[in-house]
Amino acid sequence: MPDRPGRALRAGQRPVSHDHGQALRGFLEPRRSARRAGAAAAGHARRGLEVKTLAVLLALAGALVLQTTLAGLMTGGRLAVNLVLVAVVYLALAYGPVTGMLAGAAGGLAQDALAGAIVGIGGLSKTLVGFLVGILGAQFIVSTALPRFVMFVSATLLHELVFQALDALLQSRGFAPQYMAVLLQAVCNGVVGVAAFLIVENGPDVLARRRMRRASFAKRRF
Repeated sequence: MPDRPGRALRAGQRPVSHDHGQALRGFLEPRRSARRAGAAAAGHARRGLEVKTLAVLLALAGALVLQTTLAGLMTGGRLAVNLVLVAVVYLALAYGPVTGMLAGAAGGLAQDALAGAIVGIGGLSKTLVGFLVGILGAQFIVSTALPRFVMFVSATLLHELVFQALDALLQSRGFAPQYMAVLLQAVCNGVVGVAAFLIVENGPDVLARRRMRRASFAKRRF
């Protein structure tokens, strides 16, 4: 009889355990590990989204504050840089078309309201620019200074043409852009945008090297 109790075991064989709980725990252990890994990945994704949202809000808020402050200090003429547009293009290049589109809509509407312009023109212009820049940034390599400068300049030219065309259409006047002022703003935006990328990308390394030099200097003194 193959299943009779008390049968003799051959050499090298172990008796089959009757503890089904232990076997079940061993079987379910990979599934629990997968659930823990999934929960950890979801937590990392949630934290990444929170960090990105905070970065977008801080960038837009800082650009609006600086733009409003510099515009208030101007006694006449037009400010040669659009920091809100620079922030929108930066966010579109860094985070993609969806973030660029949302940042353009929020930043443009806020800038329209603060500047006393027709609300919606700047929002629509910056939404279009943020979306297009995000798509182009995902398709082409824009990790060096020259492509980024070209992207900021092109985005500024497109934004000003769309903005002034919509403004002329709504106010029933002729379309007469100030080409020299637009070109000057495009160059200034390009310089500021490239500088912002350099500061964000190289700033932590510079600070770390400075701390290391201070620590080594302190050790030499003592």
